Formats: sequence, C-alpha cells, structure tokens
Amino acid sequence: MNDDQINKLNSGETSKTVIDLNKSKWEDSEVFVAAVAALGNTITAIHAESQKQASDPKGYTITKKSIKELLVDASLHAVGALATHAIDVDDQVLLKKISFTEYNLNHCREQELVDKSSLIAQSAQPLLQQLLRHKYLQTDYTELTSLITQFETAIPLRRVATTEISTATDNLEVLFRTLSSILRNKLDFLMLNYRKPYPDFYKQYKSARQIVDLGKRTGNKFTMISGIITNFETELPMVGVNVLCNETGKIVFTDVNGKYAHTLPDAGTYTFRAMLDNFTPYDTDPVTLLKGAHVTLNIELEPVEKPA
Repeated sequence: MNDDQINKLNSGETSKTVIDLNKSKWEDSEVFVAAVAALGNTITAIHAESQKQASDPKGYTITKKSIKELLVDASLHAVGALATHAIDVDDQVLLKKISFTEYNLNHCREQELVDKSSLIAQSAQPLLQQLLRHKYLQTDYTELTSLITQFETAIPLRRVATTEISTATDNLEVLFRTLSSILRNKLDFLMLNYRKPYPDFYKQYKSARQIVDLGKRTGNKFTMISGIITNFETELPMVGVNVLCNETGKIVFTDVNGKYAHTLPDAGTYTFRAMLDNFTPYDTDPVTLLKGAHVTLNIELEPVEKPA
C-alpha cells in the first residue's frame, strides 16, 4: 500500500472503532448495520490483499538460484561418470551427446538447463549398473532427477508471485474506492441521524474521518502541516478557508485547489481550526509533531444548516 492508502485505511479503521464502541445507538437500524458490515468486510479484504502485495518475489529467485547450483553440480557429476564410461568403451556417440561443460550449463536459458539435464539423466538411466564402477550411484541419479523436477517447478514461481502482487495492487485500488464509497456515500449520511441525539458520537466519528498522515522526520529545519479542505456535501476543494493554528495564532488560507500549509518552527502538540462563512467551523484533535516532520491533515467542512 502507498502512504495515501495507509492513511485512508487508518481513517476507516478508526471510524469503525468509534462506530463499534457506540453500537447500542445504531444496532436497531438495519441500514446502518448493513453499512457497518460492508465497512468491516472491506477492511478485512484490504488487509488480505495487502499481505499478498507485500510478499517478496525475490525469495523465489533465491530458491531457484540455489536449486540451479545443485542441479548443475549433479549434472556435471553425471557427465563425468558418463564421459569416463564412454571413453572406456570407446562410445563416441555417447561422448558427443553428453559433452556439456560447466559454462554450458551455467549460461543457458532456464528451460535449456532442464532439457540438457534431462538428456544427461536419460543417458545415465540405462547405464546405472556400468556407472557404479565410476562411483556414480543410484542415489546420485535419484538426486539429479529430483533436482530437475524442482528446478522446472521453480521456473514460473517468480512470475506467478509477481502476477499475484500486480493483481493485489489492482484489487487494492478497487477496495479503497469501495471503502471511500461506504464512508462517504453511506455512513457519512447515516451519521447525520445521530448528530443531535448523540453529539459526542457524531463528533468522534467526524474526527475519525479526518485523514491524518503523521509523517516522518525529514531533516528539514521547519515542521509543516498541510492538506486539502473540501466541501462535505459536494466533495469539491474550498478556496479561502481560514486555517488557524491555536498555539501560534497564525492563520493561513486555502488556495484555489483547497490546499493549505502551516510552517511551524518547533516540535510540539498543535490544534487547528478551519473556518469559512456559512460553514460549521472544524476543530482538529491535538496533533503531535516531531521536529522536521511533514504532516498531512485533510478536512471536510459542512455547510451551516439553514433555518426551516
């Protein structure tokens, strides 16, 4: 998952936690219950696809490389015994047939190595009794054929793993769109029913819905918090919103893209208030910032309810 997806997942999971803690308030609503179930299923699916995406295909390459080394060694051991036998009985056809060098085996395509090793094994199989005198045993032959099978099986594994990772990445994009849809198009509206009877529940939910990226230390001299402010109803960016840092008294305004940025000289815990005429002001929860960190805080403002 990328940083944006991680932040959205954190917001979704926090929202789910708030909702679950207030189950007694909504459990009699079939529509709400269905939306919460869909949210939980989507979060579970995201974690499952994330695990697939995080798998490392390099492990398959390392395994295949190890098997290849053993296969080349086993093939060369058989070639040595077969060549000795061919020279002993003056079998030039056999000698020419299995005249593979270490370079030949190490520097051919994967499927070619399977074919060459298989030819060596096929040549050795009817001669196992004669090869005993050249210290080539049945166990050596069994090991060679086993390694051929293992290597042939390992060849497509990395491609399969890479394909699975690519599929998981595509699935995550779909799942995150589903997550956003459940929250924005269902639960955000359903929660309006609890705004007046349960204001604390509603406020906790709205706070959880804000996507906060706690950022990382960057080594910069200044600490920064920035984000985008959008209209809750239209989802469009809002220009000219006042964003006040309560601790410093500094105010910045959003641009035409709804973006704002506060530069803060010190690490610490800060709170912010977003305001615009005809919209309900939004007060953030405290955000603790490290020196030099860049933190993202996106906010949605709701229009003020007009008198009936």
